Amino acid sequence: MSDALHYQRFAGSLDDAASIMLPLCRGMFTGFTDDYLRSRLDFIDDPRLWLAWRDGVAVGFKFGYRREPDLFYSWLGGVDASARKLGIASELMRLQHADLVDAGYRFVTTRTRAVNNPMLILNLKHGFQIAGYEVDQDQKAVVWQRKTLVPSA
Repeated sequence: MSDALHYQRFAGSLDDAASIMLPLCRGMFTGFTDDYLRSRLDFIDDPRLWLAWRDGVAVGFKFGYRREPDLFYSWLGGVDASARKLGIASELMRLQHADLVDAGYRFVTTRTRAVNNPMLILNLKHGFQIAGYEVDQDQKAVVWQRKTLVPSA
């Protein structure tokens, strides 16, 4: 294995995107089910998926969709345990945000469980600010974060 990394914005169908993301999600998120992802795909606007590949195998992704005309929700993402500590998550976020600016978005928001310190820290390093806090349906603490991509003129 050469560890050569390649990044791309996925341009295929949502079904094809799900087929790439689902194996990664099952390995990254405890209790993740295919239905959690598939049941939501028909109801999203402007889906955008960025992928990280190593030697032809998807090892990371960043996926989200339009929430409002100028607000993008970065919904799911992660890096396979075999490919962590290589800067993949940071590069996927950088690429996603540059793409969003080019697409006319002014803001990006995300949420993560409060115990997910690596994600919270990565978001803060990339310019997110804490925007809210809630307890989800599983009684887990969740932190909302938001970033201004393009300041108002």
